[in-house]
Amino acid sequence: ERNVPTEAIEGLRRRGHAITEPHHPLGGGQAVLIDWEKGTLTGASDPRKDGMALGY
Repeated sequence: ERNVPTEAIEGLRRRGHAITEPHHPLGGGQAVLIDWEKGTLTGASDPRKDGMALGY
């Protein structure tokens, strides 16, 4: 992500993480949380991309 603060990236590197900064966006994400106790589904989708989170 281009908008990740430099301090965050450097902090991860100091902790031993290998960070590669892409030049172009790599994709969006969608997720569905299943709460078995409540019997509910909660969906979320990255608003910067096309896509949707569906569950049934």
